[in-house]
Amino acid sequence: MDKAIYIILLLFFPIYCFSQDCNFVQEHQANRFSTYTIHTDLNNESHEIRSLQEIVFKNHSDVPLDKILFYMYLNSFKHENSTFLKGVEDIFGQSFKDRKPEEWADIKIISLKLQYKGKQFDAISLCRYIAPDDGNTEDQSVMELKLPFLFQAGDTILMNLEWEARMPKVIARAGYSQDFYLFCHWFPQLGVLEKNKEGHWNWNCHQFFRNTEFYAEFSDYDVWIKCDKDFQVCASGEFVDEILVGNKKVKHYQAKRVIDFTWAINKLSYIKQWRWNNVDVRFMLPHDYSAQEKRFYNITNFSLEYMSDHVGYYPYSTLSIVCPPFHALRTGLMEYPTLITTGSLYGMPQFIRNAESLLIHEFVHQYFMAVLASNEKEEPWMDEGFATYYEDRVLDAAFGDKKSLFNVLGFQMDNKQLTRSEYLGMKDPSKGIIARPGWTFKDQDRKPLIYSKTATIFHSLERFIGTVKMDSMMRSYFKCFKFTHPRGSDFMQFLNNHLPDYVDSSLARSCYEFVRFGIFEEGVMDYSIDTVISERTNDNKNEYTINLLNAGSWTHPVEIKLEYESGKVEYKFWSGIGDKYELKVSSDLKLSRIHIDPEQKLLVDINLNDNSYSIKSLNDISSHYGSKIMFWWQNILHYLSLVV
Repeated sequence: MDKAIYIILLLFFPIYCFSQDCNFVQEHQANRFSTYTIHTDLNNESHEIRSLQEIVFKNHSDVPLDKILFYMYLNSFKHENSTFLKGVEDIFGQSFKDRKPEEWADIKIISLKLQYKGKQFDAISLCRYIAPDDGNTEDQSVMELKLPFLFQAGDTILMNLEWEARMPKVIARAGYSQDFYLFCHWFPQLGVLEKNKEGHWNWNCHQFFRNTEFYAEFSDYDVWIKCDKDFQVCASGEFVDEILVGNKKVKHYQAKRVIDFTWAINKLSYIKQWRWNNVDVRFMLPHDYSAQEKRFYNITNFSLEYMSDHVGYYPYSTLSIVCPPFHALRTGLMEYPTLITTGSLYGMPQFIRNAESLLIHEFVHQYFMAVLASNEKEEPWMDEGFATYYEDRVLDAAFGDKKSLFNVLGFQMDNKQLTRSEYLGMKDPSKGIIARPGWTFKDQDRKPLIYSKTATIFHSLERFIGTVKMDSMMRSYFKCFKFTHPRGSDFMQFLNNHLPDYVDSSLARSCYEFVRFGIFEEGVMDYSIDTVISERTNDNKNEYTINLLNAGSWTHPVEIKLEYESGKVEYKFWSGIGDKYELKVSSDLKLSRIHIDPEQKLLVDINLNDNSYSIKSLNDISSHYGSKIMFWWQNILHYLSLVV
């Protein structure tokens, strides 16, 4: 679609079709439902699982279906020519080229029987692997079941599967390392039946790319896990009961209204359990990380409290957190419904809070991914951008602005500063649109754009309208779309409709346009003070000609602060439009300092250093840098004395 037409539709579509009836959104989603019953048995020696699985699925569309699509994600680690692995020789710095055959994954369906309208069908011969995205005939991450009948709208089908899988020696996310396993995206799972952008019902079931994550439908899960009895087990949902069968145990879990089910086991970990309000928290931690237990306990509770206060109450009854051992770290740092994996190192210093920030980020995904279940493949900014924004907020609230991430030897940094620096650290921040499918991003640009630029946009929006109003708006958004699949257009429509409830119409329009340009177009914001020319008039007035520049294509109204030597402060305003602006000032007083965007609301400005201009004497400048040198010299002497 022509970009100009797209922008016009994006701007005006909400006006005529969107009063955003939240009841309609919720009722529409209520019809989209399925249930999974899985019995799985792990053979620890061969790293294989054998499973019986039942799926009950309702055709919630208004058209008959002739096929059903399944995710078969474990096959992404079947060989090096899968779409996930093709074209690279290592993942997370580890080569997978010299693997033994038994260290590769494999998932295959042995039997698939259908029950529909009182009849039973053997359908295993009707299954085939397809590659709808890249045509890679060697990729087996998506399976198509060609139905032997038309599956009518409103009808329900029962599918009984028998399947087996070999877990891979971990490459990324799923797999095993020594006696640790993570079972994620581990079973045949339905794609999402939904209307596409053209309004036609279709299966949304993409292949597994390296730079994409997941998208699935809300379902209920009833899962029995059989494994060696000396394994500690952490899983999605609620623990129901446990029985012993010889030298194995069977643990039963139920998870309701979730888009996935995940579990982890380890023989060299322990599980710390506690209760936060009505939430049962389970934390699987390696024994040699036990000294960090209190840190994780504190930040988990703080995160639950903060997100409940600022976005919405945590809607599930359980939260499981898995910290893998160092050798299995490639399974960590990911989000699944009611279960997250984090990461740490032995002896992590208290003053470095990466472990806390990682835990917060994955926990926030319980809101932006698990409950607001956007399509992580097609619109990754919808979950990663929000998760990074709230990761910054939670960590900064817990440990303080300017110092939340680390605070040592006078060096300080908070999380949102790191987020902004990741965006600005791109080779060319002006290149790359955020709102596009995850598989179109280059590895080096994915995080700076999807995570960091998006989060920095939201930080700026918060500064434009104020934290209290931002929180109120986001609580409304969460309430309206929870347990649904919001798209980017839904959020933009919500923003367009609700910003005028919090700020005047002019600011609402500029805020909306600020967010829209930042996410849906490419370009940078770069305001600066170019030159300041001062003259003394015949009547003893000071006249200043201040030349401001806009070197970017991304604009927003800016405030200009004028500070005088007398202490007087004066404010001027510029629309921000155009590549230059000349401001003339005449006063009896002398100017001492000029600021563009003095409160630094425009955090996306790629260079904040040239937003201020000081009219100082040489002595003032020498004094400023002299004090800085003395500060560092005193710190060096102090720490040398400790060593001696």
